[in-house]
Amino acid sequence: MIKANSLLKLASRDRWSRRAVLHTLGMMLVGPLIFGGCSQQTSKAHTVEMISEDGEEIFKPDRLNIQSGDTVSWLLESGFHSTTAYHPDNSGHPLRIPTQATPWDSGLIRKDGEQFEVTFEREGVYCYYCTPHEALGMIGMVVVGNAQLDEPGILPPQDHLAKGAKTKLTELIEWAKQL
Repeated sequence: MIKANSLLKLASRDRWSRRAVLHTLGMMLVGPLIFGGCSQQTSKAHTVEMISEDGEEIFKPDRLNIQSGDTVSWLLESGFHSTTAYHPDNSGHPLRIPTQATPWDSGLIRKDGEQFEVTFEREGVYCYYCTPHEALGMIGMVVVGNAQLDEPGILPPQDHLAKGAKTKLTELIEWAKQL
């Protein structure tokens, strides 16, 4: 950081006006206070591993609370999996993401180390599942911002879902309600 004495010496050497020096000093001291709040929030990247291990099929972590603009990357660690939003466009599944949000489906990922990303712009609760392992409870949840109790993603699980899916959704819903 340039010190005031240095600026005054520079002003006398380069014939800066006293007003220009004081303006520069003022902007250096006050500028960050005025304009600091205008800086754009930086988005974050989050990774969810998709794992087959010891007879379990899991997303790790299976729940995230993130901010709008953050990106989630699903990384295949082992097995074969998908990350698929609960949405009627995905095999007629019930809506469990915000109504105006865009659903996603990675398709089946088979190669270890392969990734699939989604950037979440809209606040709300997003439930997703692994297509071949949904019935086993391979389900996850992303909460962007704050969960609203009337959102599709936080409503009780539908009766027609498999027991493993209903159990996991119930657990995730209870977690989201406490955020």
